[in-house]
Amino acid sequence: MENKLFTFEKSLDKLNLVDVNKFSTTDFKSVNKDIETQLNNFKELLDLDNPANVSSDDQIQIKNIIDKIEKLEARILPKADLINSFSEKSL
Repeated sequence: MENKLFTFEKSLDKLNLVDVNKFSTTDFKSVNKDIETQLNNFKELLDLDNPANVSSDDQIQIKNIIDKIEKLEARILPKADLINSFSEKSL
């Protein structure tokens, strides 16, 4: 599990780079698809009804990942809304 969490966190770092660098729809879609696949794998691995299955180290890492996701969302979501509003106006 620890390795999968580390890999997931690296994918979030890639998403951060997509946000910081010149925006590329292709890169964004690729990273987003990778993150979605990893999240689906976590759903299969974890029994969310029984948090005792997750070690305390993994719980800390999961909290750090959630914090990172919230920060990325706060930065990326306004940009996505802006892009969507331009797309709607050009139609």
